[in-house]
Amino acid sequence: MISVIVADIFGKTPALEELANIICKNHLIVDPYDGQYKMFQTESDAYEYFSSNIGLGNYSKHLINSLTNLDSSVNLVGFSIGAAAIWNLSGSFASSRIKKAICFYGSQIRNNRKVVPLFPVTLVFPKQKNTFRYQN
Repeated sequence: MISVIVADIFGKTPALEELANIICKNHLIVDPYDGQYKMFQTESDAYEYFSSNIGLGNYSKHLINSLTNLDSSVNLVGFSIGAAAIWNLSGSFASSRIKKAICFYGSQIRNNRKVVPLFPVTLVFPKQKNTFRYQN
């Protein structure tokens, strides 16, 4: 079993690597920048770079490519835009290797509510966020 950690717009960082080691010793970090450290100064800088150069659609495709190359059972853990990428593929990427997904704070999921996941997905949202408010 491998845990695939799907990064947010900041990509692979030392803090994410530390968290991944806590979650599971056998893990793979998938990030939008192919493992290159970007070291953005602000969230705004990271968002602008991600939006202009990668985009959610391309990140979702990158995640599918990364998962296709794995030959073991997988648990997915996604953060922010990584959670949205997992959500996007969950309705169309059927793999018996994916056992479950946990998606934290994927606010972009609200733009793709018609997805019916093909594997178990747990969504964790904040009660409120400056740019997004959850409504029942």
